[in-house]
Amino acid sequence: MHMDRLFLFLPVVTMVLVVVAIAPRRMRARSFSYTRCEILTPNEAEFFGRLRAALPDHYVFPQVAMSAIITPKGYARSRQAAFNQISRKRIDFVICTDRLELVVLVELDDRTHDARRDAKRDAMTRSAGIRTIRFSSSRRPSVSEIRAAILPPSVVPKAGDSFTALD
Repeated sequence: MHMDRLFLFLPVVTMVLVVVAIAPRRMRARSFSYTRCEILTPNEAEFFGRLRAALPDHYVFPQVAMSAIITPKGYARSRQAAFNQISRKRIDFVICTDRLELVVLVELDDRTHDARRDAKRDAMTRSAGIRTIRFSSSRRPSVSEIRAAILPPSVVPKAGDSFTALD
């Protein structure tokens, strides 16, 4: 009786070992190819230059993953659901002091932006106490207008404030 079970068991074990041995080869054999893409669109690149000129004493980081600046609160299951909400989102520009303290998030809104999605994104970052400023892509604010909106001389922004600049 033991021998019968052994003869049934042996082919199954052999088949599993063969599949395990072949699977990594198939995964290695399948190669993906990629193409290089630009970090910024031409419009974003031009605006990046104006941001840098407006804020020479600050760092301007383009295309930052939202998950690099905020993290969900809560328990494991709800944290994962909240993380999934931010995991694929990017911030157009993150402005930091020379000590790498986050000052503000800057979004350059063009025709592809959706006001409802933008409001939801702003609510996420506002809940973490981070201010977002939105500039209209078609407006093309000057260097001085950008500086005044981000670092107003007489107004110290409260953490969590969010507003649209220069529409």
